[in-house]
Order: sequence, then C-alpha cells, then structure tokens
Amino acid sequence: MAQEGHFGVNPKASTTPANEESPPLVPDKPADFSELRSQGVVLVDQVIDPLRVLLQDGRIVQLTGLDIPDLDYKESGEQAAQAFEWLKNTIEKKQVTLYQTKHETEGRRNRMGHYLGHIETREDKIWLQGAYLINGWAQVQPSPLHTEMALQMLPLEAQALTSKRGLWAEGHKSALTPETASANLNSWAIVEGTIIKASMVNNTIYLNFGEDWRKDFSIGLEPDIRRQFSKKQINPLDLQGQTVRVRGWIESYNGPFIKLSHAIWLEVLPDSAPAANLPPDN
Repeated sequence: MAQEGHFGVNPKASTTPANEESPPLVPDKPADFSELRSQGVVLVDQVIDPLRVLLQDGRIVQLTGLDIPDLDYKESGEQAAQAFEWLKNTIEKKQVTLYQTKHETEGRRNRMGHYLGHIETREDKIWLQGAYLINGWAQVQPSPLHTEMALQMLPLEAQALTSKRGLWAEGHKSALTPETASANLNSWAIVEGTIIKASMVNNTIYLNFGEDWRKDFSIGLEPDIRRQFSKKQINPLDLQGQTVRVRGWIESYNGPFIKLSHAIWLEVLPDSAPAANLPPDN
C-alpha cells in the first residue's frame, strides 16, 4: 500500500498560487476522449505524488503525456508542489473516469506495473492533464505510444507559455533556441527556430537550423516518421524556411540533435501565434 511521504516538497516551495484570489485554471471545455478507451469510473484512495494516484482497488495510475521539470521525489520545486496540492484537493477520495490507449497489448502499463492513462473528474469534467498544462505545472512529454491527446494538449501548453505561467514564468525554463540547445544535451527540451535547410541523406531527412550541419542544431526524420507526415499530406523537405517548435531528447550528433519520435511533436508555427497548424490525423 502506498503511503504519503514518498513525495518530498521543498519547504521553500509554495503550495498555493502566488495570487490566492486567482484559483488554478482549468480548460474552458471538456476534453474529447474519443481517441482513447474509457476504463470506467474508479475511486481515488490516495494521491501519491503529482503524477501518480492509488485507486481503491489497489492499482496505481500514472498520468501519461506529462513532464514536471522540478519534480524530485526527495525535494520537489514550486510547480510540482502546486500540482500535488491541487491534485489532492481535486480527486483524493473522489470518483474519476480513467481513459487509456485503445491498444490492448502495449501502452497501458509501464515497467513498474503502473497503469498509464488520462483522468477526468466525474463531477466537474476536469481533464487533469489539461489543468496541469494550462497552469504551467507541466509540459507535454512525448511518447510514441501515447500521442492520442497531443492536439488537445499542445494548445493548452502554448497558452501557459505565452502567458508565462508556472514553469514558463520569467526566469524559469522556456523554449530553447537552436543556439542554446547545446547547453541541454542529454535532456528533454523544447526548441524553437527557423529551418535553414532541409535535405535527404541515406533515407533520413535532416532539418538543419544553421549553415554548418557539422555543429548546428538539427532534427532527424527517419522513414517511419516521414510516412506519418505523408499521411498528413506534408513533405518535410518543404519545411525549409518555416519556423517550428520541436519536442524531444537532445543528443550530440554533429552538434545538438533531436531524432523525432512522432510527427505530432513537430509544430509549424504561424507568424503571430504559438499554435500548431499540422492537420489532425483522419
């Protein structure tokens, strides 16, 4: 049985919003869970930490699709602390609806045996992941097995980013540029910039963000990812000159490099607003 105390909060981290007169935000409309499968109504016995809850039947459910950068199980920061406090107040000892991927053989449990899914409160129809994103408590975390809700998650994250809420506040982590990407090797990040050149090499498309492909930031799109773009009637080679936002792990490969894990994690940004304009899958 999980016990409270597994999640550590930094004593200096606030567990209430900076402005108590402004309660945490929630998405202005219910989420569309048609891409997922409802696993029915369940009762939350205990909130273990900002990403995991213990159900009355003994199962542990982990909120999928999220990354909380300041989550530390010994001493977490302000965003994790606020998310934890809100989650306890919102769902502990209450009924919620659990949604999981429709794939029956993969993506429903992690290696620890925890169930992976999205959760909506039964009474108020609050989508937990959406609330985390719009308040800036978390950012979208890519996973090839959990892309179903991405087109609904990304605009909520963009709202927090634009309004500088939570982890996007002044002085906090924000989207990297191609020039600063090298300072975040071997970590998950968001990078925004303009594609200088797009080329095909050995059946892989490379999107380069500088003149020197040997040291500048770049993105790699392998054949399976190119097929995903093809289904959207998009040729990645035509993205040259476009400003984009990409999410992924930055590694060192002829400079900072992200191997795109799914087409949904590359957004083409319009000139005036940080929102994706890739069409949804049919």
